[in-house]
Amino acid sequence: MPALLARRSLFAMLTGCALCAKAVAADGGLCETGIEQSPIDLKPLHGTVDTRTLPPLQIHYKIPALHVVKTKYSFETTVAPGNAIVIDGTVYDLASFHFHTPAEHRMGQRSFPMEGHFVHRSGENLAVLGVFFEYDTADNAALAPIWALLPATEAPQPVAPAIDLRRLLPPGQQNLFRYMGSLTTGNCNEGVVWTVFPTALKASRRQVETFTRHYPHTMRDIQPLNRRFLLRNSSV
Repeated sequence: MPALLARRSLFAMLTGCALCAKAVAADGGLCETGIEQSPIDLKPLHGTVDTRTLPPLQIHYKIPALHVVKTKYSFETTVAPGNAIVIDGTVYDLASFHFHTPAEHRMGQRSFPMEGHFVHRSGENLAVLGVFFEYDTADNAALAPIWALLPATEAPQPVAPAIDLRRLLPPGQQNLFRYMGSLTTGNCNEGVVWTVFPTALKASRRQVETFTRHYPHTMRDIQPLNRRFLLRNSSV
């Protein structure tokens, strides 16, 4: 299978809606029976947050060629090779990123209007960076070239002008939560290394509403932490 099609078939599972997880659950599977599911509350009422010094998260993002393509329920932005992160010595290559409205993760009583997921792969293993967005009066300039292509089409559309992907990540990137979770749609496969930044980026209400108008309710409900470790980096 060509590399681009392989990435699209794999990560289409990540860009669904609340209904798709329910559809899988109706047939059984990890969406219903899994014990390490995502998303979660990053400030849980039950369970504790383990604060410890984590190895530095290394992010090696450039200004790659991007293409926006329609998926079953939403869209994703595929990324040309050459962008990666390093977690605990493992290199994960960035394959695509997409968005959910409202945000899927939550911080106690605080929720966010949108969340971006940057999906990385190392062999068959996945690692996802979660980025919150909160409202601002001005548009997010880094999102604008992508939003200009909405609604997405089945034929990949190049994003122009090119985007420095580092502008889609918050400052203070060592300020993070980490836990083992799952895909939030599709088959809800577990074993995903999640890193979520508590510092939010900005996006205008108009941008969020534009996304929601084309792709409503692209979130999954909060899942129980169960006996997992939720880690908070203490080296910041």
